[in-house]
Amino acid sequence: MTAHDNQVAIEAEARAWLIKLFNDSPDEQLKAEFSHWLNRSDKHRQAFIRSEKLWRQLGLLDNLAELSDMLPPQPMKRSKPRTNVSAWLGMAAAAILLVTGINWQHKTLPVSQQVVQQFQTPEHTNTAITLPDGSRLVSAGQARFSFERKDNERYLAMQSGTLYFDIAHDVAHPFVISSAGSRIQVVGTEFEISLQEDQMRLSVHEGLVQLSALDTSRADQVVMLAAGQQQLANTEGRLLGEVRQFDSKSTLAWLQGRLSYDGTPLAQVMAQINRYRATPIEIEDPELAALQITTSCRLDQIEQMLSGLLLAHDLKLVQQSGRTLIQQSE
Repeated sequence: MTAHDNQVAIEAEARAWLIKLFNDSPDEQLKAEFSHWLNRSDKHRQAFIRSEKLWRQLGLLDNLAELSDMLPPQPMKRSKPRTNVSAWLGMAAAAILLVTGINWQHKTLPVSQQVVQQFQTPEHTNTAITLPDGSRLVSAGQARFSFERKDNERYLAMQSGTLYFDIAHDVAHPFVISSAGSRIQVVGTEFEISLQEDQMRLSVHEGLVQLSALDTSRADQVVMLAAGQQQLANTEGRLLGEVRQFDSKSTLAWLQGRLSYDGTPLAQVMAQINRYRATPIEIEDPELAALQITTSCRLDQIEQMLSGLLLAHDLKLVQQSGRTLIQQSE
Protein backbone atom coordinates (compact mmCIF):
# COMPACT_ATOMS: atom_id res chain seq x y z
CA MET A 1 0.00 0.00 0.00
CA THR A 2 1.39 3.43 -0.98
CA ALA A 3 1.57 6.36 1.45
CA HIS A 4 -1.33 7.98 -0.42
CA ASP A 5 -3.45 4.83 -0.20
CA ASN A 6 -2.68 4.56 3.51
CA GLN A 7 -3.76 8.17 4.09
CA VAL A 8 -7.00 7.62 2.17
CA ALA A 9 -7.70 4.56 4.35
CA ILE A 10 -7.07 6.55 7.56
CA GLU A 11 -9.39 9.34 6.41
CA ALA A 12 -12.12 6.74 5.71
CA GLU A 13 -11.62 5.18 9.16
CA ALA A 14 -11.93 8.62 10.77
CA ARG A 15 -15.24 9.24 9.02
CA ALA A 16 -16.46 5.78 10.01
CA TRP A 17 -15.56 6.42 13.66
CA LEU A 18 -17.38 9.75 13.61
CA ILE A 19 -20.53 8.13 12.23
CA LYS A 20 -20.35 5.22 14.67
CA LEU A 21 -19.93 7.47 17.69
CA PHE A 22 -22.84 9.70 16.70
CA ASN A 23 -25.16 6.86 15.74
CA ASP A 24 -24.49 4.80 18.87
CA SER A 25 -24.39 5.57 22.59
CA PRO A 26 -20.65 5.14 23.24
CA ASP A 27 -20.13 2.85 26.21
CA GLU A 28 -16.76 2.48 27.91
CA GLN A 29 -15.68 -0.30 25.57
CA LEU A 30 -16.46 1.74 22.46
CA LYS A 31 -14.68 4.76 23.92
CA ALA A 32 -11.66 2.61 24.69
CA GLU A 33 -11.59 1.20 21.16
CA PHE A 34 -11.89 4.69 19.72
CA SER A 35 -9.11 6.02 21.97
CA HIS A 36 -6.88 3.11 20.93
CA TRP A 37 -7.45 3.91 17.23
CA LEU A 38 -7.02 7.64 17.84
CA ASN A 39 -3.67 7.24 19.57
CA ARG A 40 -2.14 4.81 17.09
CA SER A 41 -0.48 7.72 15.26
CA ASP A 42 -0.58 11.46 14.76
CA LYS A 43 -2.14 10.84 11.31
CA HIS A 44 -5.14 9.19 13.02
CA ARG A 45 -5.58 12.13 15.38
CA GLN A 46 -5.31 14.70 12.60
CA ALA A 47 -7.74 12.82 10.36
CA PHE A 48 -10.38 12.67 13.10
CA ILE A 49 -9.93 16.34 14.03
CA ARG A 50 -10.47 17.36 10.42
CA SER A 51 -13.58 15.21 10.08
CA GLU A 52 -15.18 16.28 13.37
CA LYS A 53 -14.43 19.97 12.95
CA LEU A 54 -15.52 20.33 9.36
CA TRP A 55 -18.58 18.08 9.55
CA ARG A 56 -19.75 20.36 12.33
CA GLN A 57 -18.88 23.60 10.50
CA LEU A 58 -20.50 22.52 7.24
CA GLY A 59 -23.60 21.09 8.88
CA LEU A 60 -23.00 17.48 7.85
CA LEU A 61 -23.57 16.20 11.38
CA ASP A 62 -27.27 16.86 10.86
CA ASN A 63 -27.38 14.01 8.33
CA LEU A 64 -25.30 11.32 10.01
CA ALA A 65 -28.15 8.83 10.10
CA GLU A 66 -28.16 8.80 6.28
CA LEU A 67 -24.46 7.92 6.21
CA SER A 68 -24.55 4.78 8.34
CA ASP A 69 -24.31 2.55 5.25
CA MET A 70 -20.61 3.40 5.16
CA LEU A 71 -20.14 1.10 8.14
CA PRO A 72 -20.12 -2.70 8.18
CA PRO A 73 -23.14 -4.39 9.83
CA GLN A 74 -22.97 -4.20 13.62
CA PRO A 75 -24.31 -6.75 16.15
CA MET A 76 -27.60 -5.71 17.70
CA LYS A 77 -27.17 -4.00 21.05
CA ARG A 78 -29.51 -3.53 23.94
CA SER A 79 -30.98 -0.07 23.94
CA LYS A 80 -29.44 2.39 26.39
CA PRO A 81 -30.11 5.96 27.37
CA ARG A 82 -28.22 8.18 24.91
CA THR A 83 -25.34 10.24 26.22
CA ASN A 84 -24.25 13.68 25.09
CA VAL A 85 -22.00 12.43 22.31
CA SER A 86 -21.53 15.84 20.72
CA ALA A 87 -20.15 17.29 23.93
CA TRP A 88 -17.90 14.25 24.52
CA LEU A 89 -16.46 14.33 20.99
CA GLY A 90 -16.09 18.09 21.10
CA MET A 91 -14.01 17.88 24.29
CA ALA A 92 -11.92 15.06 22.81
CA ALA A 93 -11.17 17.02 19.64
CA ALA A 94 -10.45 20.21 21.61
CA ALA A 95 -8.02 18.35 23.85
CA ILE A 96 -6.15 16.96 20.83
CA LEU A 97 -5.96 20.40 19.25
CA LEU A 98 -4.45 21.83 22.43
CA VAL A 99 -1.84 19.08 22.55
CA THR A 100 -0.81 19.10 18.88
CA GLY A 101 -1.18 22.81 18.12
CA ILE A 102 -2.15 22.16 14.51
CA ASN A 103 -2.31 25.16 12.11
CA TRP A 104 -4.42 24.22 9.07
CA GLN A 105 -3.54 25.53 5.59
CA HIS A 106 -6.57 23.82 4.03
CA LYS A 107 -9.71 22.30 5.48
CA THR A 108 -10.48 18.69 4.59
CA LEU A 109 -14.07 18.01 3.65
CA PRO A 110 -15.23 14.44 4.32
CA VAL A 111 -17.78 12.90 2.01
CA SER A 112 -20.58 10.39 2.29
CA GLN A 113 -21.34 7.32 0.22
CA GLN A 114 -24.42 8.65 -1.56
CA VAL A 115 -25.36 7.91 -5.18
CA VAL A 116 -24.91 11.60 -6.08
CA GLN A 117 -22.93 13.78 -3.71
CA GLN A 118 -23.50 17.55 -3.72
CA PHE A 119 -20.74 19.90 -2.58
CA GLN A 120 -20.68 23.61 -1.78
CA THR A 121 -17.44 24.87 -0.26
CA PRO A 122 -17.24 28.03 1.89
CA GLU A 123 -15.59 31.34 1.05
CA HIS A 124 -12.59 32.81 2.96
CA THR A 125 -10.42 29.70 2.62
CA ASN A 126 -9.22 26.87 0.41
CA THR A 127 -10.99 23.57 1.05
CA ALA A 128 -9.32 20.19 0.47
CA ILE A 129 -11.62 17.28 -0.43
CA THR A 130 -10.97 13.54 -0.78
CA LEU A 131 -13.50 11.74 -2.99
CA PRO A 132 -14.46 8.07 -2.42
CA ASP A 133 -12.22 6.94 -5.31
CA GLY A 134 -9.17 8.52 -3.65
CA SER A 135 -9.03 11.56 -5.96
CA ARG A 136 -8.11 14.76 -4.18
CA LEU A 137 -9.52 18.22 -4.91
CA VAL A 138 -8.81 21.69 -3.56
CA SER A 139 -11.31 24.51 -4.06
CA ALA A 140 -10.29 28.18 -4.22
CA GLY A 141 -12.90 29.59 -1.87
CA GLN A 142 -16.50 29.12 -2.99
CA ALA A 143 -17.26 26.29 -5.43
CA ARG A 144 -20.26 24.09 -6.27
CA PHE A 145 -20.12 20.65 -7.87
CA SER A 146 -21.49 17.11 -7.63
CA PHE A 147 -19.85 13.68 -7.86
CA GLU A 148 -21.20 10.23 -8.74
CA ARG A 149 -20.19 6.87 -10.17
CA LYS A 150 -21.96 6.67 -13.52
CA ASP A 151 -21.79 3.43 -15.53
CA ASN A 152 -18.04 2.75 -15.84
CA GLU A 153 -17.07 6.37 -15.22
CA ARG A 154 -16.33 8.58 -12.27
CA TYR A 155 -18.43 11.66 -13.06
CA LEU A 156 -18.13 15.20 -11.65
CA ALA A 157 -20.43 18.06 -12.69
CA MET A 158 -18.90 21.45 -11.92
CA GLN A 159 -21.26 24.41 -11.54
CA SER A 160 -19.02 27.23 -10.26
CA GLY A 161 -15.66 28.10 -8.76
CA THR A 162 -12.05 27.03 -9.23
CA LEU A 163 -10.94 23.46 -8.47
CA TYR A 164 -7.53 21.80 -8.53
CA PHE A 165 -7.70 18.06 -9.28
CA ASP A 166 -5.28 15.28 -8.36
CA ILE A 167 -7.05 12.30 -9.95
CA ALA A 168 -6.53 8.78 -8.62
CA HIS A 169 -5.23 6.53 -11.41
CA ASP A 170 -7.88 4.01 -12.58
CA VAL A 171 -7.70 2.96 -16.23
CA ALA A 172 -10.94 0.97 -16.00
CA HIS A 173 -12.90 3.96 -14.70
CA PRO A 174 -12.03 7.24 -16.46
CA PHE A 175 -12.69 10.44 -14.53
CA VAL A 176 -15.07 12.67 -16.53
CA ILE A 177 -15.89 16.30 -15.73
CA SER A 178 -18.67 18.35 -17.29
CA SER A 179 -18.00 22.06 -16.97
CA ALA A 180 -19.65 25.02 -18.72
CA GLY A 181 -20.35 23.30 -22.05
CA SER A 182 -17.14 21.25 -22.04
CA ARG A 183 -16.20 17.66 -21.23
CA ILE A 184 -12.83 16.84 -19.64
CA GLN A 185 -11.66 13.22 -19.46
CA VAL A 186 -8.62 11.89 -17.59
CA VAL A 187 -7.30 8.66 -16.13
CA GLY A 188 -4.90 10.03 -13.54
CA THR A 189 -3.29 13.48 -13.56
CA GLU A 190 -3.24 16.96 -11.98
CA PHE A 191 -4.93 20.07 -13.39
CA GLU A 192 -7.03 23.14 -12.56
CA ILE A 193 -10.47 24.13 -13.86
CA SER A 194 -11.59 27.70 -13.31
CA LEU A 195 -15.12 28.87 -14.19
CA GLN A 196 -15.95 32.50 -14.79
CA GLU A 197 -19.22 34.05 -15.92
CA ASP A 198 -18.81 33.28 -19.63
CA GLN A 199 -15.90 30.86 -19.93
CA MET A 200 -13.98 27.89 -18.58
CA ARG A 201 -10.19 27.71 -18.26
CA LEU A 202 -8.35 24.38 -18.11
CA SER A 203 -4.70 24.40 -16.97
CA VAL A 204 -2.77 21.10 -16.89
CA HIS A 205 -0.06 20.76 -14.23
CA GLU A 206 0.89 17.11 -14.79
CA GLY A 207 -0.02 14.32 -17.24
CA LEU A 208 -2.46 14.50 -20.18
CA VAL A 209 -6.03 15.80 -20.25
CA GLN A 210 -8.54 15.51 -23.11
CA LEU A 211 -10.87 18.49 -23.52
CA SER A 212 -13.97 18.28 -25.73
CA ALA A 213 -16.07 21.39 -26.32
CA LEU A 214 -19.64 20.18 -26.79
CA ASP A 215 -20.80 22.48 -29.62
CA THR A 216 -21.29 19.77 -32.27
CA SER A 217 -21.87 22.35 -35.03
CA ARG A 218 -18.15 23.13 -35.09
CA ALA A 219 -15.32 20.83 -36.16
CA ASP A 220 -12.00 20.25 -34.35
CA GLN A 221 -13.52 20.65 -30.91
CA VAL A 222 -11.26 18.09 -29.16
CA VAL A 223 -7.75 18.88 -27.90
CA MET A 224 -5.24 16.95 -25.80
CA LEU A 225 -3.40 19.11 -23.28
CA ALA A 226 -0.03 18.23 -21.73
CA ALA A 227 1.67 19.61 -18.63
CA GLY A 228 2.17 23.38 -18.84
CA GLN A 229 -0.63 23.89 -21.38
CA GLN A 230 -3.89 25.79 -21.03
CA GLN A 231 -7.10 26.11 -23.06
CA LEU A 232 -10.15 28.36 -22.82
CA ALA A 233 -13.73 27.46 -23.82
CA ASN A 234 -16.95 29.42 -23.58
CA THR A 235 -20.20 28.34 -21.96
CA GLU A 236 -21.72 27.57 -25.38
CA GLY A 237 -19.28 24.72 -25.84
CA ARG A 238 -16.73 26.36 -28.15
CA LEU A 239 -12.95 26.39 -27.80
CA LEU A 240 -11.52 29.92 -27.57
CA GLY A 241 -8.20 30.51 -29.30
CA GLU A 242 -5.30 28.09 -29.47
CA VAL A 243 -3.68 25.94 -26.81
CA ARG A 244 -1.19 28.13 -24.94
CA GLN A 245 1.52 27.87 -22.31
CA PHE A 246 0.81 29.20 -18.81
CA ASP A 247 2.81 30.25 -15.76
CA SER A 248 1.95 27.64 -13.14
CA LYS A 249 3.77 29.60 -10.41
CA SER A 250 1.34 32.49 -10.82
CA THR A 251 -1.81 30.60 -11.88
CA LEU A 252 -1.58 28.02 -9.09
CA ALA A 253 -0.23 30.35 -6.38
CA TRP A 254 -3.55 30.01 -4.54
CA LEU A 255 -2.67 26.40 -3.69
CA GLN A 256 0.15 27.81 -1.54
CA GLY A 257 -2.20 30.27 0.15
CA ARG A 258 -1.38 33.24 -2.09
CA LEU A 259 -2.93 35.23 -4.93
CA SER A 260 -0.46 36.49 -7.54
CA TYR A 261 -1.10 38.68 -10.60
CA ASP A 262 1.26 40.02 -13.27
CA GLY A 263 -0.44 42.22 -15.86
CA THR A 264 -3.76 40.47 -15.23
CA PRO A 265 -7.06 42.15 -16.27
CA LEU A 266 -8.96 43.55 -13.30
CA ALA A 267 -12.00 41.44 -14.26
CA GLN A 268 -9.99 38.24 -13.72
CA VAL A 269 -8.56 39.56 -10.44
CA MET A 270 -12.06 40.37 -9.15
CA ALA A 271 -13.40 36.97 -10.26
CA GLN A 272 -10.80 35.21 -8.12
CA ILE A 273 -11.13 37.58 -5.15
CA ASN A 274 -14.91 37.12 -5.19
CA ARG A 275 -14.53 33.40 -4.44
CA TYR A 276 -13.09 34.39 -1.07
CA ARG A 277 -15.70 37.07 -0.26
CA ALA A 278 -19.25 36.72 1.01
CA THR A 279 -20.27 39.78 -1.07
CA PRO A 280 -19.06 39.79 -4.71
CA ILE A 281 -17.66 42.91 -6.37
CA GLU A 282 -18.93 43.69 -9.89
CA ILE A 283 -17.43 45.72 -12.76
CA GLU A 284 -19.71 47.38 -15.31
CA ASP A 285 -17.15 49.50 -17.21
CA PRO A 286 -15.43 47.38 -19.95
CA GLU A 287 -12.36 49.63 -19.97
CA LEU A 288 -12.00 49.28 -16.21
CA ALA A 289 -12.44 45.50 -16.48
CA ALA A 290 -9.43 45.41 -18.84
CA LEU A 291 -7.17 47.42 -16.47
CA GLN A 292 -3.87 45.53 -16.02
CA ILE A 293 -3.10 44.61 -12.41
CA THR A 294 0.20 43.46 -10.89
CA THR A 295 0.07 42.54 -7.21
CA SER A 296 0.37 39.66 -4.75
CA CYS A 297 -0.97 38.79 -1.30
CA ARG A 298 -1.71 35.97 1.13
CA LEU A 299 -5.30 34.72 1.32
CA ASP A 300 -5.70 36.34 4.74
CA GLN A 301 -4.60 39.69 3.27
CA ILE A 302 -7.19 39.94 0.48
CA GLU A 303 -9.07 42.89 1.98
CA GLN A 304 -5.81 44.80 2.60
CA MET A 305 -4.71 44.06 -0.97
CA LEU A 306 -8.07 45.25 -2.26
CA SER A 307 -7.74 48.52 -0.32
CA GLY A 308 -4.26 49.08 -1.75
CA LEU A 309 -5.46 48.28 -5.27
CA LEU A 310 -8.27 50.85 -5.00
CA LEU A 311 -5.85 53.49 -3.74
CA ALA A 312 -3.14 52.77 -6.32
CA HIS A 313 -5.53 52.95 -9.29
CA ASP A 314 -7.83 55.71 -8.00
CA LEU A 315 -10.82 53.39 -7.71
CA LYS A 316 -13.70 53.13 -5.25
CA LEU A 317 -16.40 50.67 -4.17
CA VAL A 318 -20.01 51.86 -4.52
CA GLN A 319 -23.14 50.27 -3.05
CA GLN A 320 -25.95 50.38 -5.59
CA SER A 321 -29.30 48.55 -5.41
CA GLY A 322 -27.88 45.85 -3.18
CA ARG A 323 -24.79 45.36 -5.35
CA THR A 324 -21.15 46.30 -4.76
CA LEU A 325 -19.59 47.96 -7.81
CA ILE A 326 -16.00 48.98 -8.43
CA GLN A 327 -15.73 52.32 -10.24
CA GLN A 328 -13.21 55.01 -11.15
CA SER A 329 -13.07 57.78 -8.56
CA GLU A 330 -14.33 61.11 -9.82
